[in-house]
Amino acid sequence: MTNTPRKRHQLNRRGKRALLSLAVTLLLIIILFKTGSSTRDLEVKNAHLQDPPHSNMQNSQDKQMTTAPNKQKDRKAKLNSAESTNHEQLLSKLNSKMKDAVKPKTIHPEIGKVAYLTFDDGPHTTASDEILRLLDKYHAKATFFMLEPHMMQNQNIVKRMVDNGHTVGVHGVTHSVSKIYQSPESFTHEMKQAIQSIKKITGVETHLIRAPYGSVPYITPAYKKAIDKEKMILWDWNIDSEDWKVANSSFVQKVMQQVHNLSGNRPLVILLHEKPNTAAHLEKLLQYLQASGYEMKAIQEYIRPIQFR
Repeated sequence: MTNTPRKRHQLNRRGKRALLSLAVTLLLIIILFKTGSSTRDLEVKNAHLQDPPHSNMQNSQDKQMTTAPNKQKDRKAKLNSAESTNHEQLLSKLNSKMKDAVKPKTIHPEIGKVAYLTFDDGPHTTASDEILRLLDKYHAKATFFMLEPHMMQNQNIVKRMVDNGHTVGVHGVTHSVSKIYQSPESFTHEMKQAIQSIKKITGVETHLIRAPYGSVPYITPAYKKAIDKEKMILWDWNIDSEDWKVANSSFVQKVMQQVHNLSGNRPLVILLHEKPNTAAHLEKLLQYLQASGYEMKAIQEYIRPIQFR
């Protein structure tokens, strides 16, 4: 079968179309290949841009920039701490000077219509309650020189003394001549122990002490030196009720007579004891003092103490 010119023309047209289609396909493949390659290049370039070669240096710089403010903060904190310490020290010195400035000057005990009631050897479980009740009834203030074991056994009474406006002092621990007067050190040791107990019970730091059986003959110059070193204030008395000797009210008359003899000439520092017999007859003495115009006051640490000569 022979090809006619018409048929040859149709074949040529089909061949051209096939070639054109093939060329387009190849072109698309090339374009797609190049596009993919470009995309990968872009991704690599973007990765390099996001994490450039100098990123380590940048991180180091960032760390340095972060560390620098921290060091500045540390320096500021140290400076603030030093300033705060200096400020606190300055305030402490100022407070100390202010306390010294407002501290009452030492004065002599009052002479005249003032009586200083003092009670030794307490607290007593029952007698002290009655004594405090009577003092409150007659608007009287007193000073209590207490033994450490008795304080520990009757802590509520000690607190009540302070709450009622009375003055608290110490009388030692043992009340035994052979123990407390072994040496100046044994004496001050007992007193310090009792003082610490008062502070623990009430928060009051007292310096008032009374020597068992009085300062004579036990408080020698060596004892006095030890007492002064500890900044303790030793008190004796000049009116002795001797209430511990009797089982009746006779001690009241004895006190009244001594008050009459000393009134207007010397301060009146009356020695009593926290004992049931004293509590039972104390009201009679308080009535006498009040009716005679005496104000019953508590001893204060700024008052010059009465001591035996």
